[in-house]
Order: sequence, then C-alpha cells, then structure tokens
Amino acid sequence: MASESVTSKSQKLTTSMKGLLRVPVYQRDKELSEILSKVLDTTRMQCLDRYPENVRQSLSSSAMFYYFPPGRVLVSEGHPSVAMYFILSGQASVTKLVFDPGIKKYKSVEVAVMSAGESFGEINILHDEPWPTTVTTLTHVEILTVQKEEFKNILEEFLGEQQREITKCLKKFAYFKNWDHRAVVECCILSRIISYGDNTLIMGGEEKIQVQSYFFQVATLTSGACFGIGESIESKFILTSTHPTVLLRIPRYFLQHHNKGNSWGRIREFMNHIYPSPQRIFKELTVNRKWVKSRRKYLESLIKPGRPFTGLTEAETPYFIRLESDIENPIFNRAKFITLEK
Repeated sequence: MASESVTSKSQKLTTSMKGLLRVPVYQRDKELSEILSKVLDTTRMQCLDRYPENVRQSLSSSAMFYYFPPGRVLVSEGHPSVAMYFILSGQASVTKLVFDPGIKKYKSVEVAVMSAGESFGEINILHDEPWPTTVTTLTHVEILTVQKEEFKNILEEFLGEQQREITKCLKKFAYFKNWDHRAVVECCILSRIISYGDNTLIMGGEEKIQVQSYFFQVATLTSGACFGIGESIESKFILTSTHPTVLLRIPRYFLQHHNKGNSWGRIREFMNHIYPSPQRIFKELTVNRKWVKSRRKYLESLIKPGRPFTGLTEAETPYFIRLESDIENPIFNRAKFITLEK
C-alpha cells in the first residue's frame, strides 16, 4: 500500500516538441492534435502513464507546456483553482500557513516536496475548492497544465469512475471505516488499483553481498492484509501466488497524514513482531536439520543387519507413519516391504 517517488526514465521533450505544446489550444487543428498525441505517446511521460490511451490523446489537444525558474509561485493557498498541473521535470515545494501560538502569527511550513511524475489540482477542480497549499518551484521546473474546463470535459468522467472503484475497495478494509468523505476522495485521487500475474515480485529487500540465497515462505497474505507501511523488509520478498492478484496502492505519506491514534504505527510494530528475522529463520533451520540428521541415523540403526526382528509387519504400522516415510525417509522405504518374521 505504499508508494515511493520514482525518477522518470521516459524520453525528454525536445525543443520542437515544447514549441508545439506552446501553441494556444484554440489554434490547434486536428493535424496538430494528432502530432501532439504521438509526441506524448512516444515520450511516455511518467505523469501521464496512469491514464488510458484515449484520455492521453484527449489531453494532447488541451495540455499547455510551461517553464518556470526556481522560486516561482505556481499556486497560492486560498486562491481559486483554475487548472491541473503535471510536473515533467524539476522539484516544487508544498507549503501551508500554520498558526504559531508562540509568536501569535501564521508561518509557512513545508509539508511535501513534489518531483517529476507527480500532478496536483485534481481534488480542487473536482470539488470546486480553493488551493489548500502554496506550491513554489525549488529548481527549474517544466510542467503541463490543463485548464479547468478542459479538465471537466476530459478527466472528470475518468477520475469519477476511478473514484467509485477505489471507494468500493476502501469499504472492504476496516482501516478506513472512520475516514471522512474528504479523506476518501483524496485517497481515491492519489491511489491506484494494480493487478499482478502469478509469481510476480511486488517488493523486496536488496542483497548487497553476493552470496548463495535460500528462500523460505514465512507468511501468507490474504484478502484484507496490508504491507509496505514502513515495516522492516530486510531480506524479505513479497511474491504473488495466484493469478491475478489485485492490490490497492496508496501513498505512504497520505496514510501518515491520516494516522489517527497512531493506528498505522501500531500495525507496523505488529508486522515487525510477527515476521521472523533472518537470524531466527537460520536458527530454526539449523535445529530442523539436526533433527532430520538424528532421525535418519536412528532409522538406519533400526534396519541395520544383525538387529533382532520385532515381528512388526507393514500392515501393523500406523498409516500416518507409512505416509510420512514415503515422503521423507528413503532409507525406511527400502525396508518397509520386508515382512519381518520371528
């Protein structure tokens, strides 16, 4: 359920492409819109990847390209929202005015830093609300903007359908039952429903030392479970075991922002407690191997030549012991069909 900032690996826009995206929307004919559609599809910009192809094509005829130097205020807290923004490159600081009782004044507090691949403005346009924060460029920033009217024509239906699907998913989890309507709407905008195939690696730790690795299944996560909320993933890997496996991915910073009673912190500590550490797994492995070795040695002593027969036949041996020996004890298997006589 967790989401990290990822650097975009998509192809950058060339100067000529940026020039085409600076053409006013009302001057774009069908031919230019098709060219822009190919441009956006070829560059595979990360900020547009979450939208289906038909939405990306519609955006190409309405998106405008802008460049801003460091220190430029993009939107101001309390001002009406007039556009949606997609960050192509650079970073922007998100600040909010907070009242400080010590100095009895409002001061600006940074609450987040946005980078390439992120977007903002959907919530405000969907609900016709003013900007809740101020966004200021930290570096040289390139963005695409979609004006409010174009947004309603192109994205409102898509985001509305997405919101209904994610809301349905949220109702299946007890974690979100106390969230208010605004929190649910924001979560729907920021979250994604992702489907994975069988035996797909979802997340896992990195091994810095090149050693031979052994993998053990230590837990099974079923419907309603969560992971990626900050628990230790050292030497742990999460793989899908069914096809398809459908997950709801929510940004971790958003969960921390709605962390009433430190509920996510308690869940994280619980998960760290139940997941065994590599040291504990290794200790149990060595104990089990010693037991297998001792059991094998004991079985060999039972069937070694010269040992007095006990008169026990296969039919008199409990079935569960014979079943176990079929699987794990090849030495016992060689002797199990021998009828022992007095």
